[in-house]
Amino acid sequence: MNEILTRVSLHRRHRMDRRSLLAGLSWRRQATPAKRKALRTMAKVLQGSNTKAQWHHDDFPGGSVFPNLDKFVIHTTETTSWPGYEGGASAPNATYNPKLREIRQHFPNNVSSRALRDPDRTPVRENRDKVFQLEIICYSDQKLGQKVGGLWVGDLTDSHFADIARMMIQLNREEGLPLQTSVTWKEGTTSPPKGVRLSSSGYDAYQGILGHVHVSGNEHWDPGGFRASRLMAKIA
Repeated sequence: MNEILTRVSLHRRHRMDRRSLLAGLSWRRQATPAKRKALRTMAKVLQGSNTKAQWHHDDFPGGSVFPNLDKFVIHTTETTSWPGYEGGASAPNATYNPKLREIRQHFPNNVSSRALRDPDRTPVRENRDKVFQLEIICYSDQKLGQKVGGLWVGDLTDSHFADIARMMIQLNREEGLPLQTSVTWKEGTTSPPKGVRLSSSGYDAYQGILGHVHVSGNEHWDPGGFRASRLMAKIA
């Protein structure tokens, strides 16, 4: 147990809640395979998503259940393939693979996920603020992506934006997600955007689509040069 807690506490992306970890371990000891399958079947998920390959809600069942969604946060994985997410400890609600045009669901649509930092210094709980989180398998860091043969976020195609738009339209219909964005996007940039991060109160009050770079209490700059205007054109 101490080894598990130490490894999780050092994870770069978020602060693990000890009670949530213990609840997850208890769940894994008690839940039967049939019970896990039944709960996964009842969960609200994205249409066409794979709920078997990396479903982590069974391992971390203590998330907040949202009455509606206010936000959709876009991340980039900075990998060429499906991330492991430390066994789910830093997983978003879903991951989209542009090369395969496939979605893997990790947590239900209306339940908090774990891909943001959630520091004590901010009054808002970033992961639990009625937010759906999507990781896209591509690179905000263009040079790193080129070095390893990965996809740069600025090269996402209209087909990719259409796939992501369908997710958002579903969440609008089922969870009330506002289909709008009012944050500043640095479309096509290959360097970290400056001066775009929201304050804690600004993040808490925000409704609509934003990136990891905009979230209070966080330091990552993904999704970098994401072309939000092309996404919004698919939603309109």
